[in-house]
Amino acid sequence: LTIVAMIAGALQKAMELSIEHANVRVQFGKPLSKQQAVQQSLAALAEEAAAVAVAVEAAAAARDVGDAAFEIAAAKIRANRAAGLGGAIAHQVHGAIGFTQDHSLHHTTAALSRWRSAYGNDAYWSAHLGEMVVRHRGTGLWQELTRRSDLIVRLD
Repeated sequence: LTIVAMIAGALQKAMELSIEHANVRVQFGKPLSKQQAVQQSLAALAEEAAAVAVAVEAAAAARDVGDAAFEIAAAKIRANRAAGLGGAIAHQVHGAIGFTQDHSLHHTTAALSRWRSAYGNDAYWSAHLGEMVVRHRGTGLWQELTRRSDLIVRLD
């Protein structure tokens, strides 16, 4: 869960750096942030960052009420996907400058790359989550998911 939270924070930082760069960098007589393609890329990056932030919150809430194995596995899978996609988008927005070793984005996305495989990669967490799903079979899975969410809602 800590690694997922770190990925969420790094994605937020990558998004902030990308927005700042797009607002400052001028291309074809106007800021990059005024280009529709760049706006779409920034929106996709924001989506990835928000998805991981929500996954962290859900997993933390599940941990607060007991067993969070399912939620942590799902959060790690989502975070790993977002780390790859979000890092790529941030580098597209920055262009070559983001790859230089002294740029903040380089340090942020290097950390994202390390954290993607920390404590298990996508294949590991997908297999782990799949085993939990198979254990509950059919309608048992839905009952387990609603039971888990009901525990969290009662906590609020």
